Amino acid sequence: MDWEATDLVTAWKSFQQHTEFWFAGPLAKTAEAQKCNYLMIWIGNKGRDIYSTWDLSEDDKKKLEVQVSPLRSYSGHSIDTVGVIHLRCSYKCQDHVVKFHIVDRNVQSVVGAKTCEAMKLLKRIHSITQTSNLQETTKPFLPEKLEQQYGDLFTGLGCLPGTHKIRINKTVAPVVL
Repeated sequence: MDWEATDLVTAWKSFQQHTEFWFAGPLAKTAEAQKCNYLMIWIGNKGRDIYSTWDLSEDDKKKLEVQVSPLRSYSGHSIDTVGVIHLRCSYKCQDHVVKFHIVDRNVQSVVGAKTCEAMKLLKRIHSITQTSNLQETTKPFLPEKLEQQYGDLFTGLGCLPGTHKIRINKTVAPVVL
């Protein structure tokens, strides 16, 4: 990997293609753990320095998919990645090692549902029950603290101001980015 390249994105893609050729060609029958060792040789000193910051189990260090796993959209389309990094993230005094895929696109960062649940950023509610008391059903069910703090967010229709129109070009195939 050429870490001194002026365009690291292109250099990474070239390096990734290089490894894919080797792993599909001369090293096709090589054990996965050995392929990981080749990857560590080819990635160079800087790559190994970055790799040393990852918090991987001994088993994961021997899995090639952990090192160069593809990113897929919710629709199953493959998304080209520049790289993957595991970062320690803290929320409410709890540390979590979170896997981030780096993409060469101007897009919003997304944290997956499993990570959100593991970090307790959200909680899935699988069912909602309604009480038979009519007075209680007319009032939204919110913890009192939330209602005091964000009550204005739970009133009204939730419409954006102004008029908005969505136009769809039927000749263009839909794409998920």
